[in-house]
Amino acid sequence: MNLSAIVDPHPDETPALVSRGSVTTYGALRTQLAELRGALVRLGVEPGDRVAVAVANNWFFVTSYLATLGVGAVAVPINPASPTAEMEGELRSVRPKVLIAGPAAAEAVNGLDRAALGINVLLAPDGSGVDGAQSFQDLFGGEPAPIVDRSPDDLAVMIFTAGTGGAPKAAMLTHANLLSNIEQAQSAAGHEVLPGDVGLGVLPMFHIFGLNVVLGIALHAGSSVVLVERFDPASAVETIRERGV
Repeated sequence: MNLSAIVDPHPDETPALVSRGSVTTYGALRTQLAELRGALVRLGVEPGDRVAVAVANNWFFVTSYLATLGVGAVAVPINPASPTAEMEGELRSVRPKVLIAGPAAAEAVNGLDRAALGINVLLAPDGSGVDGAQSFQDLFGGEPAPIVDRSPDDLAVMIFTAGTGGAPKAAMLTHANLLSNIEQAQSAAGHEVLPGDVGLGVLPMFHIFGLNVVLGIALHAGSSVVLVERFDPASAVETIRERGV
């Protein structure tokens, strides 16, 4: 099994993501993920490696997350707004081989001692302001790679949580953990997410509710998610009306 395969059963033309006004269908998303998996493999990412994703709620986050799972690596969502000291502490505890950083994380990432952290590859969207990063967009268009089969008990995600108190620690979640959570939520009769539904992805995806309950359930169901990078009440209401959330 591999959790990233939740996008596979749905019709090519069905919208999956709306990000920055652009719609990505399930067919396009599958193509993008296959190409990004191939690029990650060529960058030396192997099953079990950690890939940290310090990106806001947008298309870059979703493709990074799913492609990481797809090559058998472990996704580590990081709050892109974290200050350098907090981000450095979290990265030190998980030791990622790759760090994918968006514009919101630029200031913190530019302050990191990447050599000491053992980060071999730094990827960022063009114009992100992240010093010395390879272009994320350049990873597409190459030879695709298949999804790597994983055991249900293999680690899929490490996600930081403070629990009831204390410093945040990385909770370890397997492919089966995450899929079981999705299936349990979808078993609530009359409350399941259906194909054709549109969700509002405003909860941060570096938290488990935004990651699995909002994004994971939507992709499993074949519905679509409107990704919101920064909450604003007026624009949220406008988006809900325009997109039929």
